[in-house]
Amino acid sequence: MTVRVLLSSMVPVVVAMGGSGLAAQSADNMVLDSHISLPPCSTGDVWGLGNYMLVARRHEGFAVVDVSDPQNPVMNTIHPPGYPVSLGSYGCGDIKSDGRYIYVSDEATGQGAFIYDAQPDPMNPTLVGSLGFPTSSVHNLWIDGDYLYTATGNEVWDVSDRTNPVYLTRVTTAFSHDIIVLDDIAYVSLWNSGFGIYDVSNPRLPRQLARKSYSRAFTHNMWPTDDRNYLFTTDETTDGHVLVWDISSYEVITQVGSYQAGPTGGVVHNVQVHGDLLFVTYYKEGLRVLDISDPPNPVEIAHYDTYAPTANGCFGGPYAGCWGVYPWDRTRIMVSDMDNGAYVLRLTAIDQSFSAASPTVAPGTTIDLSFSYQNDAAQPLGAFGVATLSGINGIPLVFSLLADARVLQPGESASFNLPIPVPAGFPLGWPVEFTGYTGIASPLIVSDTQQVTVTVQ
Repeated sequence: MTVRVLLSSMVPVVVAMGGSGLAAQSADNMVLDSHISLPPCSTGDVWGLGNYMLVARRHEGFAVVDVSDPQNPVMNTIHPPGYPVSLGSYGCGDIKSDGRYIYVSDEATGQGAFIYDAQPDPMNPTLVGSLGFPTSSVHNLWIDGDYLYTATGNEVWDVSDRTNPVYLTRVTTAFSHDIIVLDDIAYVSLWNSGFGIYDVSNPRLPRQLARKSYSRAFTHNMWPTDDRNYLFTTDETTDGHVLVWDISSYEVITQVGSYQAGPTGGVVHNVQVHGDLLFVTYYKEGLRVLDISDPPNPVEIAHYDTYAPTANGCFGGPYAGCWGVYPWDRTRIMVSDMDNGAYVLRLTAIDQSFSAASPTVAPGTTIDLSFSYQNDAAQPLGAFGVATLSGINGIPLVFSLLADARVLQPGESASFNLPIPVPAGFPLGWPVEFTGYTGIASPLIVSDTQQVTVTVQ
């Protein structure tokens, strides 16, 4: 659908896109912005801090990477006290941030975790504290306000004074691998005992809400949906699945779905929910992105395999390759790979072209715009293209010129010419701004935005 209007008489248009036949089915719907190559077996988990990527670097410590220009990252490796340690050590395997402080796990020197202040210079953070006794080794950690949660010990620390963490209690005495806390609820991965859910609204007195064991459990990590009605777990074992659990009632927790990538023998590692998208790191199968708008029935819409067939395989067998993921937003994703370093990826298969025939036009003539979008994925893709008038002389506007949604075959494009009449009395020197948006129609992901400016003179 194309709408042609005079610049002197525009009215807002609300555009809704949808309908049948637009479900995205791409299995190769990502592009690489940059790859930070690191020595084999020197990369652990990954997290974000504004425009910085935080990378756990195992025996080396950790790294801060400036990715404000995603295609030209700049890295600085930080060596906590006692680091580097021996090659092959777990060392600093996990890393998190609360927006100011950086929390780094320690499995080598007995400190449990290090706390760094990222202000005023995130590239050169300052060590301000560590845990120590009773912790000696932390594999994973989570920060929630002024409380730091650790696994495998399930400890709760008051870190309101980052220079002097105070041990409070344990969430549970059971052995665990991972813990996350959202909305005062702790989700604890209990390996072959399944998982537990705990009320930590009072972190000094955690209270068990649910405990779930299941056949062949090797629960490595988990993440709930935004409405907290469903939970995704990973079983880090050969042919382990992503399992989907209905947790709307803690009294009756039921498995309602599953997902498995690649050939038999694969191993899944971590999951993270971002709205209606699930990001899955799957060792040798790479990063997988799933549409979870219907949580019991996850559908893969994209993947990027970071693991090279010639890679070392740090632990041997299937335990090699893609390790951690941090969705910067719905389209920009940071990923770590044990064998190959860190990656900045973009979730997009739609290539947009938006231009004007001339950067200037005279009153009483026409602004001639060309707009097109193309499916660069390997499979048919439900896609959309939208063009708007977005500003006149610096005044922001949102007026629809074009709203198009269709299924594009691999390599297929949709092209449009948009003539925009300019009134004879239009003021000279005023710039007119247009914006084009393209992306995936279902789930709705804006993957590319371009702007065009034409000056009337």
